[in-house]
Amino acid sequence: MQPASPSAQSSPSWWIGPIFNELVIALFPVLTYYAAVSSRLPARVAVHFNEYGIPTRFEDKDGMDALLGLIGLGILGFLIGKILRLIILLPIHFSRNENNRQIGAKIATYAEFFLVGLFSYLCLAIQKTSLTNTVSLGDTAKVIFISMNIFLLLLANVCPKITPNKWFGIRTPYAFSSDGAWVSVQRLGGRLLFCGSLFNILVTLLLPGSFPAIFIFNMASLLLQALVILLWKPRRNRTEPPSSSDSGVC
Repeated sequence: MQPASPSAQSSPSWWIGPIFNELVIALFPVLTYYAAVSSRLPARVAVHFNEYGIPTRFEDKDGMDALLGLIGLGILGFLIGKILRLIILLPIHFSRNENNRQIGAKIATYAEFFLVGLFSYLCLAIQKTSLTNTVSLGDTAKVIFISMNIFLLLLANVCPKITPNKWFGIRTPYAFSSDGAWVSVQRLGGRLLFCGSLFNILVTLLLPGSFPAIFIFNMASLLLQALVILLWKPRRNRTEPPSSSDSGVC
């Protein structure tokens, strides 16, 4: 079977990505709101809460401020995902390496689903909050960071498959010293990202429902992983010249 040509990979479907499944996720909060939530809400709903989960500002439930949070975040996530897809794909569109082009498209799809799913969840959480006039920042933080770590697990699966290029991958100074160094860094990054993300998910589930604790732990863990990858360099000499197999431009 012949590999797909660059023109096929640059077809409209490659640029647009998945539509139907993402729209179903994005529109679910809209359907939920009009089917079950709208009729149960008071005329004015809380749209802002303080750090203790107490409402501090109210708006008309049919006003734009309220509707953006009650039904619009899923759609917003869908639109941002499409913009992000273009940002990811535009640089690697000029790559001569078909493997990297396919991986880039896969990463873009992962990012889209992550954004639309996260925004739709936040939309549903706001609907629930508006019904009860209370908010659980800890539970919301757990969902956000667990989702983010699942996204990183997917990235860890493709990291070792990325070949040398200027556009994406784990781009440390040592990685660009040779082809072998690039492969070593991508493999290390993939393993570290996979194990670290699993660890973060487990600890996040066990942490008490405190937004600061969840936020600080996850950010510290991610920064530590990034620091290890950035500073990692085996104690042996590399004499190969930097790779030029994929310059990133035609």
